Parts: sequence; structure tokens; C-alpha cells
Amino acid sequence: MEYTVKKIARLAGVTPRTIRHYATIQLLSPACINSSGYRLYGRNEIDRLQQILFYRELGFPLTEIKQILDDPSFDEKQALKDHYQDLLLKQKQVDQLLHTIEKTLADREGIEKMTDQEKFTGFKKEVLKANEESYGKESQETYGEETIARANKQFSQLTEGEFDRWRELEQTIIETLKAYQEKDAITAADEEILARLHHQWLTFTWSSYSKEMHRGLAEMYLADDRFTAFYDDKAGEGAARMLHGAILTYTTEK
Repeated sequence: MEYTVKKIARLAGVTPRTIRHYATIQLLSPACINSSGYRLYGRNEIDRLQQILFYRELGFPLTEIKQILDDPSFDEKQALKDHYQDLLLKQKQVDQLLHTIEKTLADREGIEKMTDQEKFTGFKKEVLKANEESYGKESQETYGEETIARANKQFSQLTEGEFDRWRELEQTIIETLKAYQEKDAITAADEEILARLHHQWLTFTWSSYSKEMHRGLAEMYLADDRFTAFYDDKAGEGAARMLHGAILTYTTEK
């Protein structure tokens, strides 16, 4: 069966404008254009559109979706299995947030007392999930599954105040990096301040601290583009390298 732009848009629950945009950026090209000038889409295009919408639902940008689908090694069956697992994780996260809301309402109405720790369980799990998806494999390879499991457990048990402090420290590190980026050169004292902030931030997830582990994490900030992007996107290009240098100076035996 062949579908026009209007029909395929209605079938997929998107707007005709979206389908036309996908065609413009060559993400979803029509199977053919008939003699009347109508773009027509067939079974292959339907299947590709389904994949596009799966990836969009999971938060992938269009440029990355195109790269994935155009890759000759793309395996549709494996992709569907991956989507299934990703959506299960997302469902669990939504369920946890809903549970948190329900308990919060019960607390407000005086039905059931909610601890401060419980108020932030859903949010902390969301952070852990995002970190696991982005850096889980690399972190486990570097530090081992047991170490990462202990860190995740410690983070999940943070109190409201500790969780707020952890977030404040992360933002302070970003703001400090931004400020240092505007300087012609940073001093040894500047590096000490930056590295100590980072050390303090780590104590909220690390059950024990060692200079070797801190140095290893700093190396990952440059070795993996995703780690580099975390700081460069927030504090400007070169921020990850600056933090890396500060940590190396801080953890070098004097």
C-alpha cells in the first residue's frame, strides 16, 4: 500500500509538516513521486518512520538518528530489542516518579508520613539512570562493577540536604570553570580551588577517596568525547582540559 504525505502523517500521529521536514533533511525520503507530484511512501518507509519515532521518543536528535539508520550495519531487529529495553527502563523511572508524587500527596494530606530521603528517591534514580546510560560501561571497566554499585548505593541514600549540596557543588564547578576560562592564565591557587571543589563533589558518591582514582577519572574526561562534552558544553570549549590539568596537579605527590 502507498501513502501520501497526509496519509502517512495521520497514520503515524505526526503532522504533514514533520514528514516534509524529514524528507528535506533526507531522514525519510519518499519511495517515489507520482506524475501528479505527490510524494508516495511504502512499506520500507513506514518501517523507517517507526524507527525514527522510537529514537525521537528516547531523546535522540534527528542528525544522530539519520546516522544510525543510514549505517550499513544497522540491524532493525536488534534496534527493536534495544528500544524495548530502553522503554522498560523509562517506564520504571516514570513509575518511580509517580510513586514519589503519590507519597508526597499522602504526606501533605496527613495520611502517611514521608521521610526527607523518600522525597528525592525518584530524582536521584533519574540521575543514576542518565549516568548509567551515558557512562556506565566505561565507568565499570575503569573502576569495576562492585565499586560503581557502592557509589550508586551511596548516592541513592543521600538526604535532601546532601542532594541539594551535591547539585550546588556541581554548579559551582561549572561556574568556576567559566570564570577561569576568561582569565589569561590560571594560577596554582586557582587549580587547587577547582580540584578541591571536584574532590568534595566526588565524596557524595565515592565511599572512599584515593588520588589514583581521582586521577583516573580526570584522564577519562579527555579520553572519551562524552566526558569532555559534559564540561565543554556547560562551561565552554577547553573546560574539561582545564579541569583535567587541575586534578592532575592536585593529585600529584609533592
